[in-house]
Formats: sequence, C-alpha cells, structure tokens
Amino acid sequence: MKKSINYKEVPQNYVHCLNTACKRANDCLRFMVGQAVPDDVTLFTTINPSAINALGGECQYFEPIKLIRYALGITHLYDNMSHAKYVQVKNAIHKYFGHARYYRIYNKLYYITPEQQDFIRDLFRKEGVEEEPVFDEYVERYNFSI
Repeated sequence: MKKSINYKEVPQNYVHCLNTACKRANDCLRFMVGQAVPDDVTLFTTINPSAINALGGECQYFEPIKLIRYALGITHLYDNMSHAKYVQVKNAIHKYFGHARYYRIYNKLYYITPEQQDFIRDLFRKEGVEEEPVFDEYVERYNFSI
C-alpha cells in the first residue's frame, strides 16, 4: 500500500525520476518522489531518461516502493528488567550505537531500523530478558537509500 510522500523527509541529494515513459515508473520510489516535488523546490537531481533509453531501458536507479517499519524512542526499553540486566543491556546498546546516536535514539531524533530492532531483540534474548523490547512508537516511512 502506497502512502503519500512527505517531501520534507526526502534527502536533499536523493536522485529523482521524471521519466513518465518508464515501464517501471508506477513501482519506483524515485519516480514517486519526482511526482511529489513541491512548486517551491527549484533544484533537484534527476535521472536522464535519454541515457536510460540508450542502455536498453534497464534503469540501475530503480528503487522499489517499500514502506519500512521504524521504531522511535526507547524511554521504556529498560522498565521491566533488574538493575543488573539494565546495566548490561544499556551498555551493549550504547556501545553498538555509539554515544551521539544512542542519545538521538533516546530523544526520538533517530529512527531505529528493522535490523537495529533485531539487534536489540537478540541482545535481550542473549542477556536472558524474556520480554520483547518496548519501543515508544513505530513509524512507517520510505527508505530513501542514496
């Protein structure tokens, strides 16, 4: 299911596509972004359709439209564990993400990817914490790989 693009979430250097003749346009995130450019945006990077046509129409920039379920915030992540477990788990998570990113995550300024959620889930199991990790909320967003 497609959700509309919030153009403010699109990275400034994300490559757009405006090729309406492309056979994969309806399934391409780059084309979807190209269609969502607001009128006040005067400059953005785009794919040259003529170059793609010269290559036989196979576009190396094709990006499937896919929503990713990110977690946001960890203010209650440690609520249901003993102090000893809390120290172990927090130190491991802090080491994995690094100081700056850990605090951005804690303050809901960084989206936790599904792979990072899996790391935390696996860490819980490894440390003997049986509860599922509790993230503050989940957000579905497009993955704008660059």
